Amino acid sequence: MWTGMTNVMMYLVRSIRQMVTHTKELDSAMTFLKRVTDETDTAYERMFDNATKKAKELNSSIKDIINTTAEFAKLGFSSEEAEKLAEATTVYARVGQLDMTDATESIVSTLSGFKDLSTDDIWKIVDEFDNVGNKFAISSGGIGEALKRSAASLSEANNSLEESIALVTTANSVVQDPEKVGRYCQR
Repeated sequence: MWTGMTNVMMYLVRSIRQMVTHTKELDSAMTFLKRVTDETDTAYERMFDNATKKAKELNSSIKDIINTTAEFAKLGFSSEEAEKLAEATTVYARVGQLDMTDATESIVSTLSGFKDLSTDDIWKIVDEFDNVGNKFAISSGGIGEALKRSAASLSEANNSLEESIALVTTANSVVQDPEKVGRYCQR
């Protein structure tokens, strides 16, 4: 009986510690978001509520979604665009089995490299990465990895997003290393 009570007490202590840790992480994420954006308190409440809903829908953490939103805002995207990009990046991270940092870098490089793409095309990018990753010998994360290094060069050579993905996919079928393919396509 004593052991059972001790286990219950230790579980409660661990739960309280985790709650404090998560609260600090969320506060830190919101502070970061407030540093890189200039919104009203009402807008921040709305953004937090949206992040909470999206985290539940996408089986992600609120902290990751808020931090990703802040990263996009820091890059000059509006708050609305940053929220949209954070949602798509979270989906991409899930399907590409990437961490949020790598997924964010891939999306930013692709958007920045292909000047004809805008934030309205974000789902097109994620869908293209996922579609090709499901059908060919490269993962959607691998496509993002290669384009992270070569999107600007491929776009400068007048390749569309689709042509660039095809080039990366074909080269990767031989090399089997998206990072090398990306570096090679960069030249």
